[in-house]
Amino acid sequence: MPVGRRTLFAVIAIAIAAAGTSTRADALKTTMLYGKWCSDIGTLEFTADSFTVTLAADQKRGVYKIRNYEIRAADITVHWTGTTHANAMTRYGGFSADGSRMVQLPVPGSQARVEFHRC
Repeated sequence: MPVGRRTLFAVIAIAIAAAGTSTRADALKTTMLYGKWCSDIGTLEFTADSFTVTLAADQKRGVYKIRNYEIRAADITVHWTGTTHANAMTRYGGFSADGSRMVQLPVPGSQARVEFHRC
C-alpha cells in the first residue's frame, strides 16, 4: 500500500473510532443528574423537568423548572427558570465512573466550583 493510502486509512480509522465514542456506555446523559446530591453547602435533587436546592445553612428550599439540557463531551448544562431567574444556567461535570460524584462548574460572573456526592 503506498504511503498516501496508509495515511488515508489511518485517518479514516481514527475518525471512525472518534465517532464511536459518542455512543459509548459512559457517555454523559441527563439521567446521570437525576436523584439527590449532597455538598457542604446543601443538596440538589433532580428530576426530568425540575430540581430542588436545599441550603445547608438555613434549610431554605427552592424549586426550579428545567427548560432544557445541553450535553457536551465533558459536561451537562442545565438551563432553568425560577421566580427571580428567567434564563439561568448551571454546568455540571467531573462525573465519576461509578456515578457517585460530580462537580458544579463555575460559569462566568457567578457560582463557585462545588463538589457533590450521591446521598
